[in-house]
Amino acid sequence: MKAFLGLITLTAGLALNVMAADNASELKVQASSDLRVAVLDVSRPGTDQTPVHEAFANSLSISMSKQCGGAVNVKVTQVDAFRLAFELKAGMYDAAFVVGNNVPAQLKKGDFEILRAMSDVGAPARVFHMVVPTSDPSLQKMISASFPEALAAPKFQEAYAHSVAVKINADAIRAAVKESIADTTR
Repeated sequence: MKAFLGLITLTAGLALNVMAADNASELKVQASSDLRVAVLDVSRPGTDQTPVHEAFANSLSISMSKQCGGAVNVKVTQVDAFRLAFELKAGMYDAAFVVGNNVPAQLKKGDFEILRAMSDVGAPARVFHMVVPTSDPSLQKMISASFPEALAAPKFQEAYAHSVAVKINADAIRAAVKESIADTTR
């Protein structure tokens, strides 16, 4: 009886393996030339840095397209620090662009390469990091070569210069002048 049950179990297991192999043959893999980059910008809360992020994406796209010999589309998505490490490890993003002095601690602990660069424009200088998972050495190599070129691109430098430029609000100055009282008793 035990031998009979063993034979039935073995036969059922083999049947399931054959069915799984049939389903595996239907698996389709599609390649994409899109590079998904998460953006964590902790530089200046409350300001819209979207033009800087888009300029970086454009510059990185151009640099990587030169390296690959074909079009590489870079898509950026702003994320928060809390989810970044998990989503990067899960494969939701191919890399992360971190604007600011600090890279989240979760990314320092994981299997990531962290590239660092500083801006040539603006005072004080802004720090940029590119975080790439070490699980894909070819992607890591391409991004390592493209990151400095993307930061040095004129389009990115111009967008960055506009983002750090001092913007004067004429209405705020008028209101401040009306509120200030000069001491003329001396």
